[in-house]
Amino acid sequence: MNNYQRAYESIAIVLNNRKVIPNQAMERVETCWKIGEILDEREKSSNKPRVNQETLAKLADELTTEFGSGFTQLNLTAMRRLYRWSRYELEKKRFSCAYHLRLCRIR
Repeated sequence: MNNYQRAYESIAIVLNNRKVIPNQAMERVETCWKIGEILDEREKSSNKPRVNQETLAKLADELTTEFGSGFTQLNLTAMRRLYRWSRYELEKKRFSCAYHLRLCRIR
């Protein structure tokens, strides 16, 4: 199984396991964070320095087909950046995880 297939299957599991909760904005942030984590992990396990644009394009097309809009290459890249930024901030202990989640709330 190649890197793309593993990434797609991991993201599909995250999207299929989403919960219906009163605060849908938090669920969206959590889902985007998990997708970013998957993309980051796949990039680290790959022998390539970055998830290449071809892989992102393929993921974007297939995720959009199965789950609807919101999975463009640009959005997938933004999800990966969200994950990396939050990990960096938490590692530097600039703020707590609870505070981070409050910052991510979309009103």
